[in-house]
Amino acid sequence: MSERESYAKRYKNLWISLSDWLKTKSGWKVGGVAKEGSRREGDFKDKSDLDMDFWIAETYQKQKVYDDIIPKLRNHYKSSQVQKGRSSNVIKFSSKDLKVDIVLLPKKEFMEKRKKYKEN
Repeated sequence: MSERESYAKRYKNLWISLSDWLKTKSGWKVGGVAKEGSRREGDFKDKSDLDMDFWIAETYQKQKVYDDIIPKLRNHYKSSQVQKGRSSNVIKFSSKDLKVDIVLLPKKEFMEKRKKYKEN
């Protein structure tokens, strides 16, 4: 297996695991999870990060969600590093040289991005 195939497989497995975790174990009513960026578009490099968006189908304050989810992610993914990004608008997740940016969006913005992607 080439290095590119190895990274693609590892990122695919991480995508499945993180999206399932957000939907079923985060403690929040997650309405949807979607890939973004180069991995969604298929024009990624071997070590490109994974960008994920999600939305929550209940009332929330973004920073409270992040403050709640970050320690839960650390606990579930023991060997990972999880922290807020500099802008506090993203959760930075890394594990075994794989990097993921996780962003909470309002439902409307999430749906607009999905619609735009389907149109292209």
